Amino acid sequence: MAHAQNKYFHRLRKYRRLMGYNRKEVARRLGHKDTSLLSRWETGKANLSLENAVRLSKLYKTLVNELIYELDREIGQELFPHEQAIKRRGRDP
Repeated sequence: MAHAQNKYFHRLRKYRRLMGYNRKEVARRLGHKDTSLLSRWETGKANLSLENAVRLSKLYKTLVNELIYELDREIGQELFPHEQAIKRRGRDP
């Protein structure tokens, strides 16, 4: 699963931009002194904690799952490979 860790980073940048925030404003709202951690999240160099994922989802007015969609999907495939194979074959609604 290590390869899945940072697949969501482009969505963090996308949602920040959709809301019209710059990195400095988001960092300030999250209580960070500078933008370095936000930068690392958005470039895939650092992982979000659950708390920060929830904070960003509230700030960006979206669900946490929307921010980390690729990671959520890949973990689901790893945990339930048989169910995913059935869905791909069209046997499961």
